Amino acid sequence: MNQMREYGFLLVLLITCGHAQESAKIASPSYPPSQGRVDGQVYRNDALGLTYRLPDGFEVQQNGAAALGSSSVMLVIADQHTGRPLKNRIIIAATDARNYQWSTKQFAEHFVASLPDQAHVAITRGAGLERIVGQDFYQIEFRKMESGQALYQAFVCTRWKDAIVNWTFVSSSEQEMAQMTASIQSAHFLRNNQ
Repeated sequence: MNQMREYGFLLVLLITCGHAQESAKIASPSYPPSQGRVDGQVYRNDALGLTYRLPDGFEVQQNGAAALGSSSVMLVIADQHTGRPLKNRIIIAATDARNYQWSTKQFAEHFVASLPDQAHVAITRGAGLERIVGQDFYQIEFRKMESGQALYQAFVCTRWKDAIVNWTFVSSSEQEMAQMTASIQSAHFLRNNQ
C-alpha cells in the first residue's frame, strides 16, 4: 500500500510535467545535458552548475534521470524513513525552459493546479517569491489528502541557466516538511566564472 502511494505521487508528477510540456512549446529532445550524481549526501549536476546537500537521514532511491517527456527529467528521489506509514520524500526535477516564457510563479501554480481533484488540495502557505542562496525561488505549500491521510508538500522552483529546477518536499508532518524545505539553503549555483 505504501509503495502504491509513492507511485501515485510519481504519477502526479509525471502527469504534471507532461501537461506542462503540452501547454508550453518545448522542442529540445536532447534535454538534459547531464543527469548528475550523488556523492554521499550531496547531489551534483555539473551541466546545471548545481549542488544540493540532502538532509541527514535521507537515502537516494533514484539517482540519474528519468525522462518525463522530451523536456523534463526527474534527477533525484530521496526518502527518509519516519516510523509512520509514509516516508518523507524529496524529488528534484528540471524542465527545459528555453522555448517558453512561464515565470516560476506560473510554473508552480500550474503544478498545484494539475493535481487530481480527488486529492482535495488546499494551499497552506501563500505562494511567494523568495531570495535564497542568491537565487529567486518561487515556493508554494499545500496539503492534500491521500488514502484519508494529510500529506504536506512544498513545491520550490527557480530558473537557472536554461532550466526550471524544482524541488518537491513531501511529508505527513507539516513541521518536518518545513524542516526539509529549509534544506534548500544548502543549494549552490555555480556561475560560469566560479
